[in-house]
Amino acid sequence: MKVLQFLFRAGLSLFIAFTASFSSAVIFFKYTGYKTNFDRAFLVAVPTFAIAYLLFEGSPAFLKWLQQRQTKVLIVFGVLAVAGALAVVLPFAISRIYYLGMLAFALVLLALMLPAILFVERMWVNHSMWHYFGGFLLSFVFTYGAVGFLSGVLKTVFNMVVFTVVLIILGCVFGYYLVSRATRSFHDGFLSQPLNIILCLTLPLLLAALLYASIQFPAMFIWEYISVPSDWLGFFIASALVAAFYFHQGKSAWSLCWRDVLPHQSNRRACAQSPCIQH
Repeated sequence: MKVLQFLFRAGLSLFIAFTASFSSAVIFFKYTGYKTNFDRAFLVAVPTFAIAYLLFEGSPAFLKWLQQRQTKVLIVFGVLAVAGALAVVLPFAISRIYYLGMLAFALVLLALMLPAILFVERMWVNHSMWHYFGGFLLSFVFTYGAVGFLSGVLKTVFNMVVFTVVLIILGCVFGYYLVSRATRSFHDGFLSQPLNIILCLTLPLLLAALLYASIQFPAMFIWEYISVPSDWLGFFIASALVAAFYFHQGKSAWSLCWRDVLPHQSNRRACAQSPCIQH
């Protein structure tokens, strides 16, 4: 049994490492430009064995950690990582090697999002995920238009990614509390009346109608004014997803601190100021 586990870990580590190394060598390091097979083998083999060794040594603790996680959360993270990799790699795919690169990029995205799993699991139990999802959608739509409108100013992919991450996080903060307040208002607040709901929907519908009417006159307004350039779309989606998950992580950490840490500090401060303690 131990031999099979060893072979499985070694084989999986080598496969992942070879996928990342070979695709990177072809796409980024001009694999076909090397004249001798020795140079090509050296270019691929050295990072392959280095990455495989790190994966092999870290896999027992990592697999043990994965077994403690909720399956549905892992599936959601995996689907989002694959979606981000598809959005980034497919527009540039010119050969089958790029599909190997897409797999490696999906693993990198998943690794970047893994630190948020613990907080997402806690949120899944203690909070409504629909509030976070609704806040993210509001932030995503606004950021999409902002990035498209400012694409001439941002100019580079790096500037776009930084701008997207910052705006998505700020937008998620506003959107989360907006959706939460709106949900509570549906029960016993302003939005509990049907007429008030119609009034609140009037402005978004008017904005959508104005946008649709403007597109009908290309000489005055075109969709490209507020749409993300196609070359940036994959990076935009990937950076937006990563920023959203790190917002959820930060939100949960702050909620945990507010609920568990700050009350204890306040109690200790109150005890320190108590006359009984002072005397």
